[in-house]
Amino acid sequence: MRKLLLILLFIPVLSFSQGLLPSSITNYENLKSVEFDEQFGLTESVPEFFSLEKYVPNVLKQQGNSCTGFSIFYYGLSTQYNIELNITNSIDKTGHSFDPYFGYTIVNDKNYENSKECDATNTMMQVLDVLKTKGAKKQFFTPHIECNSSSNTLLSSEINKYTNPYEIFDYEKIPGVGFNMSINSTKEQLLDNKPVLLAAYFPNNFQYNVLNSGEFSPSDFELNSIKNILSRRNSNLTKNEVSEFLRNNFGHAVTIVGYDDNIHGGAFRVVNSWGNEWGNDGYFWLKYKDFKILTFEAYVIDLLEDISYENDIQFRSVDYIRIKYEDGSTYEGQYVNDMFNGKGIYSYDSDNGRVNVIGNWKNNVMDGFFTIVNSNNELYYGVYENGEYVEDNSYGLTDDDDEVKKNKEKFLEYWEKHGGKKKIRKSRNIIVKQRKVT
Repeated sequence: MRKLLLILLFIPVLSFSQGLLPSSITNYENLKSVEFDEQFGLTESVPEFFSLEKYVPNVLKQQGNSCTGFSIFYYGLSTQYNIELNITNSIDKTGHSFDPYFGYTIVNDKNYENSKECDATNTMMQVLDVLKTKGAKKQFFTPHIECNSSSNTLLSSEINKYTNPYEIFDYEKIPGVGFNMSINSTKEQLLDNKPVLLAAYFPNNFQYNVLNSGEFSPSDFELNSIKNILSRRNSNLTKNEVSEFLRNNFGHAVTIVGYDDNIHGGAFRVVNSWGNEWGNDGYFWLKYKDFKILTFEAYVIDLLEDISYENDIQFRSVDYIRIKYEDGSTYEGQYVNDMFNGKGIYSYDSDNGRVNVIGNWKNNVMDGFFTIVNSNNELYYGVYENGEYVEDNSYGLTDDDDEVKKNKEKFLEYWEKHGGKKKIRKSRNIIVKQRKVT
């Protein structure tokens, strides 16, 4: 009975479709903690406020129970790469963002019967393990996926060539969750330019009572209820206690990207995945005192160490590269025979602002389905062959073919999410300079 009740405790309320389950207590306790300076906060050198917000990609609204994918892949991983590569403009942040459904889909397609409805649940550690072992997919690289996509499309050897380069070295937990140590450790990680991935229980009315200022003020009754249950996770809980708790609270994953000691007595700046009309443009302030009570897990990720913004070759793995050129343009993607070959993102400054050209390349020219993002908040799609836009036919496909339809439908969804202001139309042809890397 005890085992059954604990399992029931870890089933989240799906009132806002979050899908977060606590990890195994044993697995979490055995996980390595980040190093923590016990003198942190005892000197005047610690700033009163700090933010990584300029590196965070645009706020999006999740589908289904995919909060873990958004917290870890879209916000966490994207932000940390943007920090390492000094990416702050919105166009590059959009074009280079990671797909929130990559890890979520791989985990849930294997383990949950209801994944087709996007109602599958998962733990943070399950999704982090995908990032550690399989890497990540850029959001605009094909295949375009959703929360209910089959993982069969994501596990081929060809796709691995452009997802494996983003495998992380490891992930670690924030020590002392529930105590003051976790507050200082989280602040220390932020100051080390690492967003913190947070798993917490929230009262159901969290969905509605966050103010436009971002203030979140749960009642003492709500806080005490969650504190009581989390403090007894290793104890016997009655069926009524579990049922009552799940009627009033739900598990949710979010990402901490800053803090301010002067707001609400001290609070963390947190980005959510419910769209930019929720809270303070999609963000909220989580008070330190509430953070200690609501949090049951918190993590940071360790990227591979061979990333350098200062070098012309900013990182490189087998047939995959990120290059920075003297004119400010970059290429990030598959690189074979000293040319763009395969999935890649070419970013450059045009007369009309920054442009990201994302798709399949062949010997430095566009050859396949492409997404193009520019500084006018416009997104373009198109099928190209040998560098030329193909309006009616490409590789035997027409606008009526399922593959083209799927790409266009997915593209329209991305365009709407990212705030495109003009009708989608075909892009002009893009000329890429012939470049080699020595």
